[in-house]
Amino acid sequence: LCNAKGKKERQCWKKNSMLEERPISPDSIQLLHAGMNHSVRLSASEKIASQQQLDYYYAVVKKQILQFQSYTTGLFPRYSTENNVGYVRDSLYCAMTCWALSRGYLRLNDDQGRYYELGQAAVKTMRGILLCWMRQSDKVENFKRVHSAVFALHSKFNLLTGEAVEGTENYGHLQIDVVALFILTLVQMITSGLEIIYTTDEVSFVQNIVFYIERAYRTPDFGMWEMGTRYNDGTPELHASSIGMVKAALEAINGCNLYGSKGTVGSVIYVDIDAHNRNRTTFETLLPRESNSKNVDASLIPTISFPCFAAHDESLYHRTFAKCIRKLKGKYGFKRFLRDGQFCVLENPNRQFYQSGETKLFQGVECQWPMFFVYMIIDGVYMGNQHQVKVYADLLEPLLIMENHQAIVPHYYYFQTESIYHERSHPGSQIMLPSLGKGLFLWGQALYIISCLLRENLIHVSDIDPSYRHLPANQRPKVDNRHSVFQGSLTNPVLQIAFITESQKLQTMLSTYGITTQTLHQVEPVQIWSPGQMVKVFENLGKNVRLQLSGRPNRPLGALGTSKVYRVFGETVLCYPLLFDVQDFYLSSDAEVLIDDIKRDLKFIECRWQLAGRPTICLLLTEDLVCGEHFSKVLNLLVDLKSGLCNGIRVRVGRLQNLLSAGCLEHLDFAPQGYSVDFIPEPMREVKSMSDYSSLSDLSHCLMEAVTDKDFDVEPFKTQPTEEIIATLKNLPKAALYTQCRLLWLLYERHGVDFKIFDDVTVRVKLERVCRQAALSKTWRVVRYCAALLRKVVDSLAPSITSILVRGKRLTVGVFGGEEVIIDSPVTPNVIEEELYRVCFPHDILACVLQQELIIVLGHFISVEPELFIGILKVRIGWLIHALNLMMNFGNKEGNLSVYDLSPTDVKLLVRNLLSMKNFSQLTAMQQRQLNGSLNRVPPDFFEHMWRTLERTSDGIVVATHHLPQQPTLSDMTEYELNFALTIDELLSRIQIPEYRQIMVELFVVLSIILQRNPELKFNKKVDMDKLISKAFGYYADDKKLTDRQDMTPFYELYPHLVGGSSTYLAKAVINDLLSIPTDSVDSKKQLSCDTNCRLS
Repeated sequence: LCNAKGKKERQCWKKNSMLEERPISPDSIQLLHAGMNHSVRLSASEKIASQQQLDYYYAVVKKQILQFQSYTTGLFPRYSTENNVGYVRDSLYCAMTCWALSRGYLRLNDDQGRYYELGQAAVKTMRGILLCWMRQSDKVENFKRVHSAVFALHSKFNLLTGEAVEGTENYGHLQIDVVALFILTLVQMITSGLEIIYTTDEVSFVQNIVFYIERAYRTPDFGMWEMGTRYNDGTPELHASSIGMVKAALEAINGCNLYGSKGTVGSVIYVDIDAHNRNRTTFETLLPRESNSKNVDASLIPTISFPCFAAHDESLYHRTFAKCIRKLKGKYGFKRFLRDGQFCVLENPNRQFYQSGETKLFQGVECQWPMFFVYMIIDGVYMGNQHQVKVYADLLEPLLIMENHQAIVPHYYYFQTESIYHERSHPGSQIMLPSLGKGLFLWGQALYIISCLLRENLIHVSDIDPSYRHLPANQRPKVDNRHSVFQGSLTNPVLQIAFITESQKLQTMLSTYGITTQTLHQVEPVQIWSPGQMVKVFENLGKNVRLQLSGRPNRPLGALGTSKVYRVFGETVLCYPLLFDVQDFYLSSDAEVLIDDIKRDLKFIECRWQLAGRPTICLLLTEDLVCGEHFSKVLNLLVDLKSGLCNGIRVRVGRLQNLLSAGCLEHLDFAPQGYSVDFIPEPMREVKSMSDYSSLSDLSHCLMEAVTDKDFDVEPFKTQPTEEIIATLKNLPKAALYTQCRLLWLLYERHGVDFKIFDDVTVRVKLERVCRQAALSKTWRVVRYCAALLRKVVDSLAPSITSILVRGKRLTVGVFGGEEVIIDSPVTPNVIEEELYRVCFPHDILACVLQQELIIVLGHFISVEPELFIGILKVRIGWLIHALNLMMNFGNKEGNLSVYDLSPTDVKLLVRNLLSMKNFSQLTAMQQRQLNGSLNRVPPDFFEHMWRTLERTSDGIVVATHHLPQQPTLSDMTEYELNFALTIDELLSRIQIPEYRQIMVELFVVLSIILQRNPELKFNKKVDMDKLISKAFGYYADDKKLTDRQDMTPFYELYPHLVGGSSTYLAKAVINDLLSIPTDSVDSKKQLSCDTNCRLS
């Protein structure tokens, strides 16, 4: 195959330089578009030659692939010698090969029926996988609610019966990339004309597995290698490869008709465009890294290239490829990832998982997989890079094994036991042997046949990519589709905006300022819905009683989803954005926050819009929004939008009826008129004005005049009967907001939130009223108190947490000095709510909602200003609140200011000032340490310093009585691995005093510098860092003649790098401990470098 020749002597290797870049030839674009015209006419001689070549590959496919296909399920084993287990991933690649060859026969007039035969073999495989999964529809239903490996679709089945062969406790079935690859392959084959989906039940199931993968951006899985973290300890993690494949699958299937050209509106698949965007953002953020434990992984190659083509950002594309080549490429193939122990002779085949520190054994002697040379050949063909094709074809040729004049791709190459030592001593010096004994590795063999068909021009690149995923979305052929499909990011799209007022009187008032709006009555027959109403409609998408599938989970519509115009129940519907939903959370009650959020969403929509038609946004104007001190800012926003340009974003403001023709229209054909749904839609109606006013300034005064709380002693009521509390509550003035919420808290504690106070008013209803009145009066402590009692949770909390996590950070929730819960993997909103209220509510009720507020703020800042988080690996929200309170009270003698009294806008500004270290130079050393310690901030290269320190401390280090051993820490991790940094950060997190934590960080830096400049020194015992600090403080106390040896405040007030600063005493303690010098034998006022012969500078 491909002129492959066996080599008698494997020692004859050619040294090939690594391809650091992937240059694209000038003719590549023409090649990328090749195959769009399938009616290319071949000459008679060309037809004969093509027929002969295709017949040859037909014989190869029959012998090497199809003879191993199960005659019942259509699945394929991993190796040709296996008879019992069929693997989904391997089966998909085998199906691709059959399909690819059938596409080659499509060109011939006389294909001898082989086009149909090969196509049906692919169909049998795809349907076999589908039917195996449909038997597990209960897992899909459960997984939509709880993203647990227990409910994962299985990735391997009995080859003959299709039954499950191994439970989730013994095998990592949660491989989201497999499900995504199935969906992507399904779309490609249907687009090419194959009929795979037969019934509406199957359509419903496919829609539900789309729901299954939509939350991949926050679902740790076991990945392409079926093992999770590289430590092989059974722990799943977020994989860029899995998320990238999901991104590609969602793009491919959105708007796809599963019945092909013969389909109806009921067989169309819908994708949550906001879920797709979150997967895209997470994927692009992770690249070129694969996961926390794998800095680089070969699984990214098929993700960003064939068959997924998930990355179209040129910079990310080249950086990822270059990193894979630089770190993983060898003479015999690519390593899967660094310290990969699978199939290595040092691996213990009798244990499922590795022991702690075991991966160190495999460093430098990892197996190499020739299959990835095949991926690089295919990538070169798609990119029109013939140089790359030739280089990797030359590298692959001597690796192939010839059998009956047919080339075989070995699964992997490995080092023999006797070669391990020499290979470690002289990397690249030893010969690797091919894996034999298990038969053909079908995945690699299938890929190799596809590469041969491409190289010999028997198929075009578009034959196996009829959706043209290899092209940027905006260069793909346009598809006439009544359903929204991804068309590629537009350059500065025009955003359409309709101003809708909730009342006619507000419309009149705004018109006096030159702002033209429409009321809800004036936009008829178009209806304005809340996003929650549209979610109710979408719950019927994919619902299937026979399969016991409930349809789309109750997931909110994001900014992109509410920018579509919908046709549902025969009506035209536009949803206002979620940020206008006051019932959702109190943040939108702060007009300034709402204005910032509107501007941010507009910018986000402009950057991320990928659908045909313009985005159409409903700007819902309420009296609550326009009243108050921020009205001038609201007015400025409306004026900017009306001008057609807002913050560089092109907008068009007009009557909603005039905007519809150019908008993005989504037909919800799964819910036609008369469709049975579980609710009756209630479009918004005009409201009566809440107050009498003749101008907006009057309105502001009217809403603000009677909202001042008074002192009221609530303590005596804790022992009073419920009736007396209710009577007092009735007689309280409306202005006593804080007192009302305190009394309501007493009723809440005694009887619960649904206890009736009077008439039909429950504690919940009364809290909602008090919360709204407090929001109008800007009494934010009361707003937060009521929101916490109502257990409100902001909808965008989970995406914000994911934004923080995928950038390599960690998060904790809990109060300062109390229990903290570490969030180190994406979690569902229900889990977040449960943990927040469990650890915060008993100690600080207000913290339950303020911590949510801060998570939203941090998620925003880390996305737009990631430089603010340099040196911060773990954000401890309780400690962050502590830092904000400290910052507010620096210089305040009374010290009674609280962040709980600030508006959300002021909180956001205060957080940014803290993260950016604004005005830090004006603070004392103690204050700087308090803030940096609360932020868990460390200096640049701190974790590299820690690695070198640990290398020189044979018995490890002790911090706050916790021992971090040298081994297996160093053997289990690498210097630049994120998990090592997290281990060190966790060690420091055991310190409960921020300023002391920062002194500890300074001590580690001093220790590392001393060891680095004195390579002959090392510790031969456990290094107790707390004792070193105690010694350093003792030296300082001796010098200053301090009598109180318990209060370290004077030591905290020392600046680190000044003469006589804290570093001087810390260095003295380190040197004395290194050299075992008695504490009273060195004069701290002398130069330590002279007295100890240790170099400090």
